[in-house]
Amino acid sequence: MAREIGYGTSLQASSTAVFVSIGFVRSLTGPGASVPAVDMTAFDSTEAREFLPGVPDYGQISAQIVWDPVATTSHQSLRRWFLTRETVNWKIVHPTTTTVVTFNGFVQNLEPRYEVDDVLINDLIVKITGKANWP
Repeated sequence: MAREIGYGTSLQASSTAVFVSIGFVRSLTGPGASVPAVDMTAFDSTEAREFLPGVPDYGQISAQIVWDPVATTSHQSLRRWFLTRETVNWKIVHPTTTTVVTFNGFVQNLEPRYEVDDVLINDLIVKITGKANWP
């Protein structure tokens, strides 16, 4: 059975044909997927409620980043993509199997966190638009 640890995972993004690694990522969650249950129960549904599967939503990814707003080009790109509301290409590359998850998304949230005994952190949320492609 193959096993991996998260160390070495890479979050990359591109608004052009060239992907750049988002530097200093401490943790990464997602993407997930869900299908809503569409209630189609009618007055003549005699035995129980009835549902149809709705349109899948691939959710979001969230990342905790050690923030360097000046020296890191990728962090400046995150801020620019947030301000311009640009949808860009993203990929998550697993460290040992080179498995790649790809999706399009926009920076929905950049939230700095200031703590006494920790580095400056920025919590990133990317909302996925369309389908996330898992291998």
